[in-house]
Amino acid sequence: MSDRNERTDDAPFDERDLQRAGSLLRGAMPSLSFAEGFADRTMARVAASRAATPPTVLRFTAMQRNFRVLAAAAADAIIALGVNNVVIARSDGTTLVEAAIGLQPVSAESVLSVTTETLQ
Repeated sequence: MSDRNERTDDAPFDERDLQRAGSLLRGAMPSLSFAEGFADRTMARVAASRAATPPTVLRFTAMQRNFRVLAAAAADAIIALGVNNVVIARSDGTTLVEAAIGLQPVSAESVLSVTTETLQ
């Protein structure tokens, strides 16, 4: 039989193994200690930096951030609509630009028919 202290890869960890691993990790890490009141001083610095920033700058920064998100979404929508228009309208014999923009062919008769319908 194998010795009790001898481990195999499939043997489950027991409490002694976990305690030993914890002590090895604590011994390997450098000692980090923060002086008393560190969190309070840090939060005071953050609050002071926010108080020093005028509200107009904060609003402008928020508008810039929102514009970047909305501009990216709008660009995606424009590209998707352009591709959709090209796929649908390209079969009608229109040019690539006309299909991408979604322009419908306009003739004098179509304009006159629309205006006469509107006037009636």
